[in-house]
Amino acid sequence: MTTEHVKSFVVLKKDFTASRKLAEEIAAHVRAQLSPLATPREIEFCADLPKTRSGKIQRHLLRRRENFDKEEVFIIE
Repeated sequence: MTTEHVKSFVVLKKDFTASRKLAEEIAAHVRAQLSPLATPREIEFCADLPKTRSGKIQRHLLRRRENFDKEEVFIIE
């Protein structure tokens, strides 16, 4: 039996830097505004998201992404 969990891919604005504190703040905001079930267990900060010509995010490429920077991925407990 496999289980799934929520993972967020976050593109930061220029004034922000990736950190555990920021990841926890994002998770707390989602928990407060949406639901504990919607809270991401992993938050990956990335430079950009893969998009189609029309601007839609290519989620299948995010799911298959293997070569990410481990320093930019935070596990939320």
